[in-house]
Amino acid sequence: MRIYESETVNCSLKSQKGHIFKHDDIKHIYICPEVFELIIEGAVKILWPNREGESFYIKDVFPLLQSKNLVNEGLSIGWPATSMCQGIMFFSEYKSEAPSSFLFHAIDDCGGRYREIRLLADDCNKLRIRFSGKQCRWEFVERSRSVAFDCAKNKKLAEQSFMFQVGFKDSEGTSIPDTNFGILPDLAKRFSQIVGKNTSSEKPSIIHLFGYGAGHDVGYPDYTPADDLGGSDGLCKAADEIHEKRFLLSCYLNARLVQVELIEKFPELMSSRCVTADGTYVIERYGNHEFFVMNPCSAIWEEYLFEQAIMLKSCGADAVQLDQVAGRAPAVSVGEEWGRGYKALINRLHAEGLKVWIQGVSDYYPADWFEMTYRELSILPGGVLRGGTPFGKTDLCLLKALMPDDEKDRCFIVPLKKAPLIKDSGLSIIVDLLTMDGSPPFYGKDYLDKLSSLI
Repeated sequence: MRIYESETVNCSLKSQKGHIFKHDDIKHIYICPEVFELIIEGAVKILWPNREGESFYIKDVFPLLQSKNLVNEGLSIGWPATSMCQGIMFFSEYKSEAPSSFLFHAIDDCGGRYREIRLLADDCNKLRIRFSGKQCRWEFVERSRSVAFDCAKNKKLAEQSFMFQVGFKDSEGTSIPDTNFGILPDLAKRFSQIVGKNTSSEKPSIIHLFGYGAGHDVGYPDYTPADDLGGSDGLCKAADEIHEKRFLLSCYLNARLVQVELIEKFPELMSSRCVTADGTYVIERYGNHEFFVMNPCSAIWEEYLFEQAIMLKSCGADAVQLDQVAGRAPAVSVGEEWGRGYKALINRLHAEGLKVWIQGVSDYYPADWFEMTYRELSILPGGVLRGGTPFGKTDLCLLKALMPDDEKDRCFIVPLKKAPLIKDSGLSIIVDLLTMDGSPPFYGKDYLDKLSSLI
């Protein structure tokens, strides 16, 4: 079914044999089957929802897929996780000042059910975008002025604050000798010097803790502050002093994983593990440890995460990071529920006065802060994109086009090296000063040297 044609662009929809599209030609609304392809041909710039958005040209897709031996599989992202939204934008390459742009996107959220978006190309002139998921309504909109052009025309300096991450224990549970939560007030003094030099914003900056329990990427799902670091009382005392210096305190929670060796200590969580179609549990490996992937739609798992977050609030936390909510593709089959439980958890935490941030950008989750991509290119088996911008560069125009006006005050956490890319976006940003290369910033000599260089 052809939905658009010009001298330079052809755009059509194609489904599996026997499946048809229902459409309203006046409103340009299409009811699409569970699996279909949007096919675009021509000299076209594409913007797909990889994390916060990635723009590229059709001609660049086939060579990349060929170099990675992925011509048959293509590359995929998954909504509502590694895909920011259910849709794409493309721009026709006219020679005029502002080329026409087109937006094709789902207008039903489908309850957060997993939708896969997969890019395929048979040559350098044609792109096939395969959407797989629950049947829903899609809208095709032609915009007379390019969103990209409007973004560039209306640049303004983004409002910014800062985040200072600090980890205490690594994946083996080891830390610098004699290190404890008592160092945090002194670090806050040094952080204040950096904030004072770099912004006049009244927005508070953030100190984010990870590896404060058993370690980082170990010991999940127990996030009790470690006794050898000062325990809950020590963290409470440090939090009071941090707040006096006008910092918010944030703490890490992994919302996806439970360490395999520890599951028997949490018998109530055993029924919340994700199970594949053949009855096996979904297991992922991080560092030297294996983890069960948990079902986010499990009420038991949601309640457990809620209780852990409330425990951290009692220790002085103002915010929690729910890691891997949007950091890795869903671990269920396409079309199955995935995001609903996470969304409900975020709303519950908001009701308790906690702010929430997640890794990745998603139009589905009502988080307060969204961490933009810092990973280098990483591709998992099956052509699943783990991170990076394989075809082009970061582009926020799709994000801005779909973001409702009442949500444009949300903050985006940006690693320092990426901050120049969005400083003129007009979005509110939090610059993560100590995460430089994607590796966690653990406290120690290198950490203090980096801090001194910033001061």
